[in-house]
Amino acid sequence: MVKKAKQRIGIYAGSFDPLTLGHIAMIKEAATFVDRLIISIGINPDKTGLFTIDERVAMIHNEIKDGALKGIKGCKLQAKSYDCMTVKFAENVGATVMFRGLRSANDFNDELGLALTNKDQNPDIKTAFLITDPTLTAVSSSMAKGLIQNQGKVTSYLTPAIESATRAKLSL
Repeated sequence: MVKKAKQRIGIYAGSFDPLTLGHIAMIKEAATFVDRLIISIGINPDKTGLFTIDERVAMIHNEIKDGALKGIKGCKLQAKSYDCMTVKFAENVGATVMFRGLRSANDFNDELGLALTNKDQNPDIKTAFLITDPTLTAVSSSMAKGLIQNQGKVTSYLTPAIESATRAKLSL
């Protein structure tokens, strides 16, 4: 009798306010390591984003269905929100790895403490650091929003659908 291999589940957590091309590149890379990747949006009651949590989940779903994340082979993508510690969310969905993107040494310094805390909370859930493509190191949600507010171009920051939604949200 042949045993069925256990599904490898990972999460990629962030605020995704909005989802950027940098996030999309990290999602595509993380998807090569797991069978299912949950793009996870944490609910932080102390932070107010441009987009609601439901709007962010919907934008990510749209990118999976018809946008830049469509057609990724070998990995099922989904978007979910959560309102607990990220490592607890990972436990709840059966994930064994949490992916984190690194754009710079500063990111590593910030992420290391978080990874060590998560390891203390649950040593069975690993943190995997993914290095950003050098052409995307300047890409961030806040930079994209700032460029839109100042009539800058964002084609190297956002997909057309997310750019349109962000412009509409900012009333520009």
